Amino acid sequence: MRLIAPTKINQKVGDDALLDLIVLDMQPLQIVENEGFKKYSLRLNPDYVLPSRKKLTQMLEDKYKICRSEVIGKLQSVEHIALTTDIWSSDSQKSFICVTAHFINNSKLHSMVVSTTELSQHHTALNIANALRTTLTEWEIYDKVVTIVTDNASSMKKAVKDYLQKRNHFCVAHTLNLAVKDCISKDSESETDHNRHLKNAAVLDIVSKSRAIVTHFKQSIKSSNTLRDMQSQMNLEIIKLKQDVQTR
Repeated sequence: MRLIAPTKINQKVGDDALLDLIVLDMQPLQIVENEGFKKYSLRLNPDYVLPSRKKLTQMLEDKYKICRSEVIGKLQSVEHIALTTDIWSSDSQKSFICVTAHFINNSKLHSMVVSTTELSQHHTALNIANALRTTLTEWEIYDKVVTIVTDNASSMKKAVKDYLQKRNHFCVAHTLNLAVKDCISKDSESETDHNRHLKNAAVLDIVSKSRAIVTHFKQSIKSSNTLRDMQSQMNLEIIKLKQDVQTR
């Protein structure tokens, strides 16, 4: 087997490719200090000099400034922008508010996340509005926003309509989920209808049993392995059971 000599590359080209690796694959900056990665990089091209972790940090900040400028340019090139926003929690129980901008340019829909910010305060309408206002101001799009899509939480509605004075639309998927939950709820007004109540009870029983099945497989390694082996024997795609999230 004949080894092909690596092609010499410009240092900047290598740096840009490394930054893409860090950002796109969400790799830690310390990867440039790992012996295995150093050997891999050296084998690919001995002429490329890996930057230090400190230098890589600065390179990443410089790259962010360039990308930010490009995104602002795209946002400024359109007249109307719609936003979607939601609050979610990480595994460490930290809350974040994420904002995504959507716009049409040259008959093509564009979507880009413009901020994911920690929301350490209580999730009041005022605090949510302040977080959103900061994002809109930083990206210079406050006057361009025509509507903001959120979940059905009253705090979100008040933040958008009362504090930001923007049009608010509820997420269709979230609204549909709430409607279905209300329809099959034991406490719904439909309980006065005996026949419908029996149907609702049957649906809730199926949902309860389905959740119990998923919980069993998630808590039992043996059962999970058996399920995987059976899928393999039947030449099926190996998939895992997923537990439903009631709020989604």
